Formats: sequence, C-alpha cells, structure tokens
Amino acid sequence: INVILKRGKIILAKDLDKKELMGLCMFHKSEYWFSKHQLMNIHVLYVRKQYRTYNLVKVIVDSVKNVSEGLPILLSISTGIHKDPVFERLGFENMGSNWRLL
Repeated sequence: INVILKRGKIILAKDLDKKELMGLCMFHKSEYWFSKHQLMNIHVLYVRKQYRTYNLVKVIVDSVKNVSEGLPILLSISTGIHKDPVFERLGFENMGSNWRLL
C-alpha cells in the first residue's frame, strides 16, 4: 500500500446517487522483474458484487490506460474466480498462470 501511496494512483468508482463505493483500482508504474522495461502494474481491481458489469470494469481499465503513457498494463488474477473472457474482451492477453498451495 505504501508503494501505491508514494508512486501510484488509486481510482475510486462511486455511485453518486447512493453515495456508495462501487469499486476501486490501485496501480503504479513498475518494471518487469527480468528487465528494465517499464509497465503499469494493477495491484487491485475490485468491483462490489451488485455493481459488477463489463461497462464499469471497462471504464476503470480505460482510466488506467489514460494515464499509462502507452506502457503495457499488467494485471495478475489471483482468485479462483475465472473471468478470462471479460479480460480478453478488454484486450488483455493470458500470459501464464498463478499457482497456490492450499
């Protein structure tokens, strides 16, 4: 969180009628671990269940694109929820898998 607060950005999506937080995105500029090429790294992308629509996620991702200065955007999915078609529709490529030991 300190890295995000010092070097990153936070996008908050709010329902102005209900005065409720709909979702958020926390991201910052970083480098690939294997090179000095820069990228925009999304650490958190969360939308509350009742607001989960493609259009809201698209608006949030487009907001990241608007400040990414043309850098590639990296988003790691580390939940058991499989939403690959949504991210493919947004233009993301599957670059591998995350593994966890239970």
